[in-house]
Amino acid sequence: MTGMTTREPSVATFPLARMDTLNLVLTLFCLGIPFGTLGLSGVLMIGLASAGKPGAAVAGAILPGTICLLVVVLFVCIWVFMRPSRFELSRGGLEIVWPGRTSRIPMGDIAGVEILSRADFSRRFGRGMRVGAGGLFGGFGLLMTTRGPTMSFYISRVDRFVLVSRVSARNLLITPEDPERFVETLRGLMGTRP
Repeated sequence: MTGMTTREPSVATFPLARMDTLNLVLTLFCLGIPFGTLGLSGVLMIGLASAGKPGAAVAGAILPGTICLLVVVLFVCIWVFMRPSRFELSRGGLEIVWPGRTSRIPMGDIAGVEILSRADFSRRFGRGMRVGAGGLFGGFGLLMTTRGPTMSFYISRVDRFVLVSRVSARNLLITPEDPERFVETLRGLMGTRP
């Protein structure tokens, strides 16, 4: 068929690493927001209804209920479009796969790959400021650093990162499961050795 592209089979697939304690606690806190809002809304409704104001009870529940719904929609959007589920390596490059989309970095655009500890990252790039989602399932979006370039980042941990240096676009900071094997596999595909 004309216009169809074939997807190259992956050599290796690496899920996003499990969240560290910090990101897990932040995620649980964020996930508690809709339930807390609903709980307060319920208490307000019961209080107003028992005070003989059933119309006010319903009206008092609309705003918290709407806020709760919007927060849940935001959480689903972050999960589907911002938090990658896996990273796939093939001879053609690196694919970042989300539940709702996929992004491909061609092998020719990858200049290098390395593992950085949190201390290594701080020494090299300074502090970072996130633009995107953070605290819910990890951190995703753009990371502006004080001593380096702005980079794309998709992390679920803050102890160790994989930095993928790119030729023509923003560098990429990620946390795949088994970072050593990820780096070794990508270097092998690039034709380089550690």
